[in-house]
Amino acid sequence: MPEGKPERPELDPDDSRTTLQENVRNALLALPGDFNFEHSVSGIAAVDLFNLNTLMGAGIEAEVVRTLNTLRKVWDPEDEWSGYSFERSSQAFPEVRLVTQADGAENIGIGIEFLLAKEGEPSLRYQVSPAACAPP
Repeated sequence: MPEGKPERPELDPDDSRTTLQENVRNALLALPGDFNFEHSVSGIAAVDLFNLNTLMGAGIEAEVVRTLNTLRKVWDPEDEWSGYSFERSSQAFPEVRLVTQADGAENIGIGIEFLLAKEGEPSLRYQVSPAACAPP
């Protein structure tokens, strides 16, 4: 297991995805103001919510996609990513992707992976690698 505190990787300031990543991060911070999870859950103790992980995770991911697409002016203020939109792909990594279809191929601009767990501390079952999310 890796030792020490994880460090945020240095991103290339000349890569257009660096600005996109920063803008998407800002949009994610704005999500609570626009988030609309229409399904209520009641009668379940907080410690048992993990039993609903798949259902709630799918709902959260779908709402994140909807909300991010409505917050386009936050993450794409210069309209550099026109033709791209966020989509949820539950059977793929990452789960939420900014994609466009061009020449019959799917092009991914950026991806978001959610880690929802009940542990108070991460179990480090997954090791984060920039190579899994972007070309080297």
